[in-house]
Amino acid sequence: IRVNSWTHFPRLITSIDYIKRESPMRLLKQVLPPGGEPSFPREIDMLIVDEAHTLAPASTGKYAVDSQRTRAIRVLAPHCEHKLFLTATPHNGYQESFTALLELLDNQRFARGIVPDPKQLQAIMIRRLKSEIVEWDGTHRFPQRQLKEIIVPYTKEEKSIHKALKDYTDLRKKYSKSKQEKYAVEFVMKLIKKRLFSSPASFAKTIHKHVDTLKKEPEKKKSKKDFQLQILRHQLEQLNEEDFGNDLSYEESTEEALEFASSLFCRLSDEEKELLDTIEKWASKAARKPDSKAEQLIEWLNTHIRSDNKWSNERVVIFTE
Repeated sequence: IRVNSWTHFPRLITSIDYIKRESPMRLLKQVLPPGGEPSFPREIDMLIVDEAHTLAPASTGKYAVDSQRTRAIRVLAPHCEHKLFLTATPHNGYQESFTALLELLDNQRFARGIVPDPKQLQAIMIRRLKSEIVEWDGTHRFPQRQLKEIIVPYTKEEKSIHKALKDYTDLRKKYSKSKQEKYAVEFVMKLIKKRLFSSPASFAKTIHKHVDTLKKEPEKKKSKKDFQLQILRHQLEQLNEEDFGNDLSYEESTEEALEFASSLFCRLSDEEKELLDTIEKWASKAARKPDSKAEQLIEWLNTHIRSDNKWSNERVVIFTE
């Protein structure tokens, strides 16, 4: 523990979340050429990054913001002779984010924000689908995927709650005044909508936490508004970047971010209070029973997968979002 790991071992396996920390990054920079300019031959022969999609900067449109992971690999990548990025997850669909990832891989072929040349992209990217992997005799190694859409007939009550949540969201956006409140509203409402489409129990837990926070007496915050926004952004960045050991840890961090973001809301109007009260009452009642989506799914499984009270040997993966 008294030596610099980056100089002591010829091969290292480490998490990106370890490299991005201040102390490991400082020790790593001691190994790299002064000033950060790459030298020849390169200091590192090969860089292999698994789950490489996590390096892509977060993006919601034209602009992508580098995460701590992105910045850490941006420091390391120029000093590696060869780079291999591995992932089974598609990129987020935003050009700015995708081209930034390509630039990390090869900054001679690609530039951030510039549409990549298809020929250059084909030269460095290998995409293998499970359907393309076959045994020596030509048979498919993996079962062929069959996508089946299940139509969910939502009840009138469920549809009315969806509308009430939409109306509440529209009003919150309308009455948001400050920059940090608009940012908080965006996060909170997206989270609540996501939980509504997840399950009634999950939605009820989230909406109760939101309501309880709003009921608290607003504290006289000494921190400036820009600092509040910085705190919230830091919490959301941690949710996107941290490798949580279990779902409970992730839920706890999400609840903390939800509570802080909800505390930035201005006072609710009477119309908003009425909508929120209706939503919360429905959530409390709905949390005790399956929603239409769950009922439809159970019915489909019983009809298509079970035969004579026995489960078939089919493998089923269910996407609910």
